[in-house]
Amino acid sequence: IIERTPVGVVSTKAGFSLVDAAGVVLGTTAEAPKGYPVIEATGGAGSRAFRAVGAVYRSLPADLRKQVSAMSATTPDDVTLEIEGADVLWGSAEQPVEKARVLKAAIVARPPSKVEQYDVSSPSALVIR
Repeated sequence: IIERTPVGVVSTKAGFSLVDAAGVVLGTTAEAPKGYPVIEATGGAGSRAFRAVGAVYRSLPADLRKQVSAMSATTPDDVTLEIEGADVLWGSAEQPVEKARVLKAAIVARPPSKVEQYDVSSPSALVIR
């Protein structure tokens, strides 16, 4: 038995499907379930880009996870999150602890309402736009 934990929602022809990090559909509804980010990944659910998005989401501390409204990736190395309207260029799923630490500090220093983009893809060289 494998316990499936939802990580987000994907838009399908049937509605909005709640999915786990591997892209397994856990349920579909007409409206997007609240509390889960919308996921867009090239190749769809189960693709390498999708799995990278799921890995990033699972690696986030709970307080950051609650703030994520959308996630996307075209490749496993360009994961992007959206937090309160600001984009977070995460990059690959590598160094999640360090990236989360840097992002938290950046959010405290400059809240998303005043930022267009946080780039933590290289956590030793944070860029805020």
